[in-house]
Amino acid sequence: MTELKDTVVIKQSFLKQLFITVLAALMMCAGIFLVITRSDFIAFIIGIICTFIFGIFFIFFIIRLLFSKTILTIDSTGFIDCSSFMAKGKIVYWSEVNDIYISSISGKKFISVILKEPYDYLEKLPYIKRLMTKANVKLSFDYILITLQATNAKYDDVLDIMNKFFLSHKNEQA
Repeated sequence: MTELKDTVVIKQSFLKQLFITVLAALMMCAGIFLVITRSDFIAFIIGIICTFIFGIFFIFFIIRLLFSKTILTIDSTGFIDCSSFMAKGKIVYWSEVNDIYISSISGKKFISVILKEPYDYLEKLPYIKRLMTKANVKLSFDYILITLQATNAKYDDVLDIMNKFFLSHKNEQA
C-alpha cells in the first residue's frame, strides 16, 4: 500500500457553491411567485412550503458562499464531514465506521458511511439534525451521507482515499 498523506482536505468550489445558491434563490422565488399569483389553496400552501424550505437553504448556501469552508477533512484518525446542513461537523473516528461506499439517491451521488453504533452518533447530533437524520434513515438512507456537489472532487477518488485511511486503521487494529 502506498504511503498516505497526513491529512486530505477537500474544499468547496466557489463557482459550484454560487450555482447551488442561485438555484436555491430561484426555487425560493418560485415559491413566492406561487403565493402571490395563485388563488387556489393548494398552490398557496406549496408556495409557502417552497419559500420556507428554499429560504432556509438559500441562507445556508449564502453563508457557505461568503465563508468558504472545508467540505471534508480526512486523516488517519477519521474524517470531518461539513458537506451538508445535516453533517455533524465533528470528527467521526475510523473505529466508529463499519463500511464506506458510493450510493445514489434520485440520481444524486453520495458517499455513504455505515456506522458500528449509529445510535451513539445520533445522540451527539443537535436536535434538528437528529430529526432530519432519523427521517433519512426511515427512508432507508445511511446515517452519514457525504455530498461532494459543491466541490471539484470526484466521488471515486474521495472514496478511494477514505477507504485507504479506513483500511490502514483496520490493519493497525488487527
